[in-house]
Amino acid sequence: MIRVVCNSSPIIGLSTIGKLDLLWTLFDDVLIPEAVFEEIVHGNLVQHTSAIELEKAVLNQKISVFKVENQSMVEQAASL
Repeated sequence: MIRVVCNSSPIIGLSTIGKLDLLWTLFDDVLIPEAVFEEIVHGNLVQHTSAIELEKAVLNQKISVFKVENQSMVEQAASL
């Protein structure tokens, strides 16, 4: 099983060219943190198409949203 965790860049980029489905074609599990979901869906009105595509993918269980449990680890990784 191949699992991937995505940030917003591949989701926005792929949805812009109409190829968001490549994520679940290439990977068995596609996961995004809640913050990424919020950033795309509620954070940027310019990327309206990306928001619609992401909401549809989550609704159809193609992408799973998860809550980050270890926030300090995320902060450490971001500082690298």
